[in-house]
Amino acid sequence: MGLLVVAVVLLLLLMAAINIARTPSRRSTPRPRRHGGPRATGLPAGRIVYSDAEGTARPLTARRLPLTGKPDYVVLTPDGRRVPVELKSARLRRPRQGEPIPRHEDVLQLTTYLIILDDLYAPPPRYGVLRYANATFEVPYTSDLRAEALEIVAAMQALDAAGPDNAPARGDDEGPMGTPSIPLCRACAFKEVCDDTAV
Repeated sequence: MGLLVVAVVLLLLLMAAINIARTPSRRSTPRPRRHGGPRATGLPAGRIVYSDAEGTARPLTARRLPLTGKPDYVVLTPDGRRVPVELKSARLRRPRQGEPIPRHEDVLQLTTYLIILDDLYAPPPRYGVLRYANATFEVPYTSDLRAEALEIVAAMQALDAAGPDNAPARGDDEGPMGTPSIPLCRACAFKEVCDDTAV
């Protein structure tokens, strides 16, 4: 099982690196949104219809796609559309020039929530909100981001169907996946299934 998780993580990182190299159209680029102070919620105007801020909500599951997710909030806006909101405790680093940009893997996570909401409700969402400790972004729901997220889901399904015995193996010349450390391993989402954990 640990090898399959490693293979999935490698595949996700590879696909993210390939897609980062692509130049996104202006329409699909996340737009900075007014961040407000530390007490500002970052939520769009409307009524909260789903909340997993405590981590206890039931997951949202798409009907026609193999997707399940738990956004931190879903807000029903006055125009009847649902907006997923994902909160990240991390701070974005400011580049030497310009404003910070969201992490691509976070954009894809939010896109997955947009796909789930599109599958469950009409009208489809137009955007989601990604809020870091020091920046907030509106991520538009575009066909490019949807296709990229679904491509990753298909690749993960193919790995899962292949089974752990057919997962790509790491050669000895590739070196370790990373250096386990107590702080990194404590925060890692894969610590329960990882063979290299330091905790």
